[in-house]
Amino acid sequence: MNNIKDIKVGIEVELENYKPLGDLPHWKVVPENMLVNGAEYVLKKPLAGEELSKAVGQLYDKLTVERFSQRCGIHVHIDVQDMSRVELFNFITL
Repeated sequence: MNNIKDIKVGIEVELENYKPLGDLPHWKVVPENMLVNGAEYVLKKPLAGEELSKAVGQLYDKLTVERFSQRCGIHVHIDVQDMSRVELFNFITL
């Protein structure tokens, strides 16, 4: 792994007071029954670099009436498949 910008990331954003946001090509909506009118936006596939930045920006720009309570969360999944053993342990240590 030469560059942190190459690391693929999966993201889940939980929210309450869900309203459809229209076309978000990188995201799918999954109901979240533990929240009040809850849903989560999940990246359809892990992304990295500019593509990840663009996807997060598109979601951010659309979120206006949703509520993020103490029950909500954001989960970030890191794709470590291409990391060497040393890189993986360094990443875990960080």
